[in-house]
Amino acid sequence: PAITLLLRVVGYRRRVIDSNLQQAFPDKSKSEIRKIRNAFYSTLSEIAVGTICLAGVDSRSRGKYIVWENRDEHLKSVEGRDWVALASHFGCWEYFPMYAWEFDNVRFMSVYHPLRSDVFEAYYRRIRQYAPNIDQVPMASTPRHYMANRGKGYNICLGLISDQSPALSAYTEWIEFLGRPTAFVDGGARIAQKFHLPAYFGRIRRIKPGQYGVTLELIYDGQEQVETMEIVRRYAERLEQMIRETP
Repeated sequence: PAITLLLRVVGYRRRVIDSNLQQAFPDKSKSEIRKIRNAFYSTLSEIAVGTICLAGVDSRSRGKYIVWENRDEHLKSVEGRDWVALASHFGCWEYFPMYAWEFDNVRFMSVYHPLRSDVFEAYYRRIRQYAPNIDQVPMASTPRHYMANRGKGYNICLGLISDQSPALSAYTEWIEFLGRPTAFVDGGARIAQKFHLPAYFGRIRRIKPGQYGVTLELIYDGQEQVETMEIVRRYAERLEQMIRETP
């Protein structure tokens, strides 16, 4: 509550938030926009506290933070296969590598964007190392790391946060997302296609403060003949739907 109050009093990024909300939800009234903005401040403070508290967690906390809602169905679908998880900045995204607690014969490639601050880089690397079967891999090293480690007697899950800002070029493709053209990172989709790996969207719902349910939804089976951007569009569509359901 104290952090939430601070964010609201200081007005953290208020103009940007209001502008984004008005464009994303043009049918909502000013009071509805204000309600969503205040809920965002509450959620952001909850995520900040939750992330800090991860410094001391271990596998004894299994099930406390993440409930894998279609666990058995998903396990059956990826049995004996490597696969790609396309996650997002929705809920506490630092929880996602806890997938590594579920299975002894799986290595979780936690792909991340390195931070400019050496102090925060070291802190986040520490809290993300929930288990020995987690490999923290800088984004630029993802294909090389996967090629060096596949086929070694265990399955690999490549976890990528796929709603980050990509490097833009003249060839960047744009997707209509929440009322505006948006560029998406396509690395996860390209890896899935190159190595014929199934790709899953992580649908998240908040169960209670500090706990989320995750359903893994297949958006590419590893064999379908589609353009890379079609996989990205499927991801973006599901992400927008999830946001609209719980803005």
